[in-house]
Amino acid sequence: SYETVTGASIDNLAPDTPSSLEGDFENGEVSLSWSPSAENDFSIYNIYRQTELYASTQESTFIDSELPNIPLLGYSVSSIDINGNESVQSDILSVLIYIDGDLNEDYELNILDVVIMMEYILGNVELDDIQYADINSDGAVDILDVVMLVSLIINQNGM
Repeated sequence: SYETVTGASIDNLAPDTPSSLEGDFENGEVSLSWSPSAENDFSIYNIYRQTELYASTQESTFIDSELPNIPLLGYSVSSIDINGNESVQSDILSVLIYIDGDLNEDYELNILDVVIMMEYILGNVELDDIQYADINSDGAVDILDVVMLVSLIINQNGM
């Protein structure tokens, strides 16, 4: 005797976890990249910032330009397939955030940063790293950097 049987296959297998997550901070943005998914049923990537779902993209790159006022951000990425199965999140990548001109490291540009820069130029204070003070990246901290910092502060405050 022959019996007819019907059924359905349900895809409940999560895709592979994204690998090779890299990122850096430059010009006020965090740029992330990772190895693209090789899954046939790949749909999107979820990007997590500080362990919270932050964004989704179909690309294997992402630029975060809306940064919170904290010095160290943690990012991870997961893959989602067309059936909604989500992979395990990648290892967390920590990215150090800094702002050019923020010499007192309060994550704001203000008159205190101008004072510190002038005190450095006059030789009254030392800076651990002039990278943040050398706004025009010419290898020296001088009055042009002060002018650029004042301009950044004015633009930031909508004046």
